[in-house]
Amino acid sequence: MGKMFGFSWSFTREELFHTCERAFFYEYAAKDEPYHAEAFRLRNLTTPVMMAGTIVDSVIGMSLKALKNGGEVQTDLASKGARIYEKWWKDSTSFGPTYQKGDPIPDKATVLYHHYFSKDDDEAEKQSGAQRVQNCLYNFENSSLWETIQEKAIHPWSEIRVHGDGLFPKSFVTDSGLELWAAYDFYIQEEPSLHILDWKTGARKPNSETKAAKQLSIYTLYGNKALGIDLPQVTVQAIWLQESPEWCPQQIDEKSILAVETETHRQSESVFSRLKQDTFWPKGNKWIYIANEADFPPSPHPNKCKRCKFQTICSEGIKFHEQELEEQNELDEHDPFEEL
Repeated sequence: MGKMFGFSWSFTREELFHTCERAFFYEYAAKDEPYHAEAFRLRNLTTPVMMAGTIVDSVIGMSLKALKNGGEVQTDLASKGARIYEKWWKDSTSFGPTYQKGDPIPDKATVLYHHYFSKDDDEAEKQSGAQRVQNCLYNFENSSLWETIQEKAIHPWSEIRVHGDGLFPKSFVTDSGLELWAAYDFYIQEEPSLHILDWKTGARKPNSETKAAKQLSIYTLYGNKALGIDLPQVTVQAIWLQESPEWCPQQIDEKSILAVETETHRQSESVFSRLKQDTFWPKGNKWIYIANEADFPPSPHPNKCKRCKFQTICSEGIKFHEQELEEQNELDEHDPFEEL
């Protein structure tokens, strides 16, 4: 039986739950399972796309923090991001095998899933991630959005989240009683308005825009419930960094916000109903819940399972993992000259 320390909901949790309920269990409720130590390591793995996004977020965050503190405005962000990307990739190559054995690695180290699983680099994938970092940071630095942000630097800002600094916003409670997290990138409070912005390093597509709209509704609730700003004064914007962004935060109508809140509560209840309240944890001021792995079935799919970071502890993932190893061994044993 696994354990979940407290129960709250977020856009990220909902996304993972929809992708694979079993992966959700490994991510949030594997405590006290026999594979707990390995699950903890696997939770920290990332992909080249995710690493690229983290680097973009970090470089912009450091630039904003320097601006906020009255420091010199940083330039050539694309080159800075490219250097960080290359360093993190190189470090991951070294840390992967060490981390797999359970040995300690530096705090805040980034380990790519394929290095952990001792797989070779995909050069096309590596270059794609590097290009994403450079494109997004170049577009940001040379945009009218960045010019506007610099002009508004005199207004109160939130704490900027930088990779690994732990400065995440506190949770808030909706009218329906659901505890929600909203990990926005930053906000500017320009009386009487509050502007919340969120960086997007992926391409703008109908599906991604739909997801972003839901996420922005949750951010609007955060501005209202956590910061006490009237809903009509909260504006939000998804910043699509693969394009040249402009400043255009907009208000989300209350009907859309209510629909998102209702749907989010329904989704969270589908998880909460599978948990059993166990004991109260005074130190964390929250309840500990018991979770049964069998209540979170996997969603097997060849492409999805082969790229899942939990593939070595999931019964379905193990099948695909072993199959991939067999295919690799067959390639290694093949004599390229045998047909000549």
